[in-house]
Amino acid sequence: MSAAPLSFAARGLIAGAAQPVGCYGGDEPENAFSDRTADRRNRADAGVYSAASDTGDFQASGAHIVSGTTQPKPLDGTGWIGKVLAGLILGATLAIGLMGILGLLFHADAQLKTAASQILRWFPGPVWGLVVAFSFLFRSPRQAWLTLVLVNAGVWILFFLLHGVMA
Repeated sequence: MSAAPLSFAARGLIAGAAQPVGCYGGDEPENAFSDRTADRRNRADAGVYSAASDTGDFQASGAHIVSGTTQPKPLDGTGWIGKVLAGLILGATLAIGLMGILGLLFHADAQLKTAASQILRWFPGPVWGLVVAFSFLFRSPRQAWLTLVLVNAGVWILFFLLHGVMA
């Protein structure tokens, strides 16, 4: 007595389990494994079994079936040059803008021996380094550039507003 073929949802819930080819409706014997099934297991992320029909028009993974949501793109090393350039270029302008805002708030002057001047003198380096380091946490170079441009715009708008009010 043969068991009925499993639906796509039931096969998706079986994480990493080896499925006989007969469950997919193939022409191979009931207990044989095809290259197609092995390829699907090899492509699955973190042991989640990915099921697809013979025609390839339907593809669903077990994680999507169980949770009903899609997972965000994982952090990886792709696009690192764009992320670094965003951090270097826009991080510098961000650090200088923040230094300007603090200079206006502290009423700093050109005397280098005051505490406010010393704080402002050493402030941009660590901020710039942190922006470059955290720029790797963006999922893509495009996201890094867009986010840092928006943050820069906000900082510089605030600087010019404070400069206009305090001058």
